[in-house]
Amino acid sequence: MIKFINEHYILYPLIVTALTAGLYISGMPFGLFKYKIANENIFYIVNMIFSSVFCFFMIKLFYKNWFFGLTLNNFTNGVFRYGFPLIIGSIILLICSYFIFKPLDNTPEKEMILVWIFIYYLFLSILEELFVRGVFLNTLLKTFDNNKYKILLAIIISSITFGVGHLPGMLNQNIHIITMRIIAVICLGIFFASVYIVSGNLLSIIVLHYIINISGSILFYYSNSNEPFAITKVFLIIAVVLSAWGLYIIKDYSAR
Repeated sequence: MIKFINEHYILYPLIVTALTAGLYISGMPFGLFKYKIANENIFYIVNMIFSSVFCFFMIKLFYKNWFFGLTLNNFTNGVFRYGFPLIIGSIILLICSYFIFKPLDNTPEKEMILVWIFIYYLFLSILEELFVRGVFLNTLLKTFDNNKYKILLAIIISSITFGVGHLPGMLNQNIHIITMRIIAVICLGIFFASVYIVSGNLLSIIVLHYIINISGSILFYYSNSNEPFAITKVFLIIAVVLSAWGLYIIKDYSAR
């Protein structure tokens, strides 16, 4: 452990992860300001962009010799070869949400849909992948020396952290919905971590994360629907299937 601390494998990643997560969850510093569009505080989105840029520059500053996979190498493999189940699952989630459950009783303003989809969800995907898979998971993998059993442990630890980190944004929901969504996010974390390790490409994970964020956005906008349990159950089932796929490709990867 002393060796890892001396080589900054633990100390700096923990600092960067804690600072980034703190900025993200607290909404600081721009969360102090208020400017609303369609009852949404636009500075919360500004803070998301700031947190993403902060994490990126911390990576450039402290991890010059680390490989994060922020390149186009193996990008298509990450998205289409290993990530195709998520693309299919996202389409199923959209179809179920819009055509079957029709949770349209709380339709948001059109301008805010565009802002959230094309700005907030994009930077949310970038931010979470930079510090959860990019920094935190990489740190665990280096600490565990890439042993195949410890790779699985690193995936589980990072995924549970990923899931619990979403809890503050769900506290206004029913306890059963919170439980299902936390489990679903943990399962998605297993999928993202597995595809990242196998493909070695973080850009592909950002894209996949963005896709599921968009398809799952209906859970955010229409949480007052008469069918929140049904929608969340579909989301959970898709996430469980994705985690199973992730564990399968990791098993195949470790056997090589």
